[in-house]
Amino acid sequence: MTQPTVEQPGDDMTGQVACFTRAEGVAAAEMDGETILMAPVDRRCFGLNRTGTQVWELLPPPDSAGVTTDHLVGSLMDTFEVQQSVCLAEVTRLLAAMVDAGVASPAA
Repeated sequence: MTQPTVEQPGDDMTGQVACFTRAEGVAAAEMDGETILMAPVDRRCFGLNRTGTQVWELLPPPDSAGVTTDHLVGSLMDTFEVQQSVCLAEVTRLLAAMVDAGVASPAA
């Protein structure tokens, strides 16, 4: 009996690793280790704690090739004591929320 294929977080349906960048025109302000982002389209604000702020700082500008989820997870694990599976789940959730809010984008 064969096991079903399960898509890994950060991979798209073609098996390519997903990369992310900052969205174009996002305004950002940092205060006390936390960051507030404002989406350019609808001016919605998106707040980041210390960990989310580190993810934001690691996201490259919109015109770049982007950064992988694995790279983000590795960087966070170098800074914070966290299990890889927990970190991957949280980074995946955060990136999805950031894309939904219009402050991050999948790299082209």
